Amino acid sequence: MPITQLPHEGLPRQLAADAYGAIVYCGDLRNIATARAVRAHSSAVAGTCRLYFGLTRFDHWARTQAFAFGASGVHAVTCGKDLRALVSKVRYGFSPETADSGEQFHGIFALGQQGNRLRADMVEAAGETVIDEIESIGIGEWLKRVREHHQGTYQHCMTVTGLAARYGGLLGFSHRDQKHLTEAALLHDIGKAFIPLAILDKPGRLDMNEVEIIRAHPVEGHRYLEDLAQCDPMVLESVLRHHELLDGSGYPDGRSAGQISDLTRLITICDIYSAMIEQRSYKVSHTPAAAIAELEAMAGAGKLDRALVRAFGRLEAELA
Repeated sequence: MPITQLPHEGLPRQLAADAYGAIVYCGDLRNIATARAVRAHSSAVAGTCRLYFGLTRFDHWARTQAFAFGASGVHAVTCGKDLRALVSKVRYGFSPETADSGEQFHGIFALGQQGNRLRADMVEAAGETVIDEIESIGIGEWLKRVREHHQGTYQHCMTVTGLAARYGGLLGFSHRDQKHLTEAALLHDIGKAFIPLAILDKPGRLDMNEVEIIRAHPVEGHRYLEDLAQCDPMVLESVLRHHELLDGSGYPDGRSAGQISDLTRLITICDIYSAMIEQRSYKVSHTPAAAIAELEAMAGAGKLDRALVRAFGRLEAELA
């Protein structure tokens, strides 16, 4: 499988789209000529093959730009050896179903941050990736790796998604229902793509105005996903309602038990647990046992579904 130069000065290298159905670009997207050429070429081949980017300048802007161009995966490339390794991954099994879940999460959020329409295939691929990875290495090891390599909002969303995937398996869900739950978890905080990074990544506690901005993310996420025709109504409901509590004390609308679906109740438990075990500069993280005890206390107070919390507690040994 030869790597050929596309007919444009400064354009990254391309892996011919053949039986493997993939193209690999390599270069600096901050180079205007390169970005224009990639945009034109990727638009021409859109929908016919998967696109992967080896970025010589691997910063947030370049990664976001790559996903806006339709990337299925984005990787740092510093030399010819790196590029050959990336080509090898694409040729011998690197695909949306096995791509690094962290990059897929980044791509989903990047589309929202740029105001672009979310692609349903990206959501499905990321959900499958998380399920496969957890089945391969276990939820405890998967969460450990997420904490080591991802921070802030991405870490939280990945943690919630991983927990939901394992939770669904524990509850005996079919693969289809497990994937549905995982995709709902993956998208639950997509509204944070529209929150300023200065607030999302603030190292200390938020002030009251910042809290109000953060609390708008369920509505923002729901509004964004309404444009995605393939988005299941129950997933949309979970995005909007995952901060509602059974006693009516949640937000954005103070819904109570009979108005909150089982899918949303599951996501809420994973979301709260994740927030408690994550490390932040302004709080002490809970141990798995302490976090589950807090969930049980919330269930006892009528805020969470008692039976679902009891089932989640069966994960404690795996999470420790």
